[in-house]
Amino acid sequence: MKRFISVWQIIIGQPAVWLSGSFIAFLLLVLRMPLLSYYNQTVDARRFFPSLNQGLRFVLLLSALFVCYWMIIRLINQGAWQPSIRAVFFVSIPLSLMALLLYPFNANDIYRYVIRGRITAVYGGNPFLEPPSAFPAERFNTLAGEWVDYTSPYGPLWEAVAPLPVLLTPDSPLGQLIGFKVLTVAAHLLVGLLLYTTWQKDLVDPQQALTRTAAWLWNPGLLLIFAADGHNDSLMILFLAAGWIVLQRGVVAQRWSIAAAAIILMWLSPMVKAIGLLPMPLFALYALKQFSDWSSRLKIILVSSLGIIALTFLLFLPFGSPLDLIARLVEEASAGASFTPVTLAMLLQAEHGSITFLLWERISLSGTLLGGVWVMWRVYRGRYPLQAAADFFLIYLLFAYNFRLWYTAWPFVFLLLDRQTTSARLFAGHLFLFAGQASVFIFSHLWYYSYDQETLASYQVGIPFVFILPPLVGWVWSRIIANY
Repeated sequence: MKRFISVWQIIIGQPAVWLSGSFIAFLLLVLRMPLLSYYNQTVDARRFFPSLNQGLRFVLLLSALFVCYWMIIRLINQGAWQPSIRAVFFVSIPLSLMALLLYPFNANDIYRYVIRGRITAVYGGNPFLEPPSAFPAERFNTLAGEWVDYTSPYGPLWEAVAPLPVLLTPDSPLGQLIGFKVLTVAAHLLVGLLLYTTWQKDLVDPQQALTRTAAWLWNPGLLLIFAADGHNDSLMILFLAAGWIVLQRGVVAQRWSIAAAAIILMWLSPMVKAIGLLPMPLFALYALKQFSDWSSRLKIILVSSLGIIALTFLLFLPFGSPLDLIARLVEEASAGASFTPVTLAMLLQAEHGSITFLLWERISLSGTLLGGVWVMWRVYRGRYPLQAAADFFLIYLLFAYNFRLWYTAWPFVFLLLDRQTTSARLFAGHLFLFAGQASVFIFSHLWYYSYDQETLASYQVGIPFVFILPPLVGWVWSRIIANY
């Protein structure tokens, strides 16, 4: 028995074992859900794993991916393996490539990226004013799903970028899908580079530069979100991370001009996706607090405000007024509800009818606003803005009407950038990404095969699994397991 334990300890200490496990798990997913075979149709995970037992195999593959990833990160963090930064990026390339070759089984948003890119590049239309249904000859319209009559919910920067993959591969729908995936993977890699650049300057714990860079680049949840599904959230996150790094330089140098430029740079984030606006007031407040003289503070406010107005005008100029986008976002935020604690509460009390949908809207909005005021107050009192940004995103997800599994990526970058992040919060961030991916089994397979398509039953299991289990296990792990 002792010999077996010794051999096992040697095996688990070998990074090659866990890296091989990651590659094999990704390869099995690609073989089961190849983009090359299904790119011209929209199907979900239940199509590829069409039974309860098959769904369990899907969860096991996901679990294997995350376990292998977590073991590698632990080895790096403990100093048992010290790869060069080149090796970290080198390994991320084949991992990203395999995820890129996966069919976007968790979302078909990338098809709408292509369609709106074609509206601009092929038809000379306006994605903010004209939905896909306005172009009946468009061959991709059959893949637009329920969004065929909707205009763009994204910012003007994204819609300005969207035609590029179409122009590069005008006659290849597959090439356009891969083009968007390459774009979002490139943003993912750039965020990793920013993480390393930031942590490399920390002489107190230089090992964290490798650990946190690998934790971002190799994370299976992020690879599935950015490379497999091709979500533009990676570009949104990139501008927030880049703005934060520039802001820190301005604070250290006490240069108000750099701080103002950083805020303007961050504004590119909501110009990709509106939710990027959420943490910006926290960073702006932090910037103002770091300058003691009111002259610098007023210059930051004035220059950044003028810069934001000018940037917004220039980016919207090819498309028209931003009012159309604002109206569209309000409509999207208030239409329907799904996969959130607020939705579960609505379902639980629906049979009594004591709370109207309008009242639920007010509860959702009030909770988010109060949470925003609370985190702003904490930043004013000295809380680090990276912690507050992660908190604000989580508060929003708790009170929002709609939740999608790629939203789990939003707070993660701030947990990795923040030197004060506790082991419990960081571990919970990893688990939140895993829970989001694994929840597909609950909301799809269990809902369909075990709960007779009863929404409430799946929500009663799925919502605690996604929103309660990660922080609970993170706390237990940091207090008990990590000490052994």
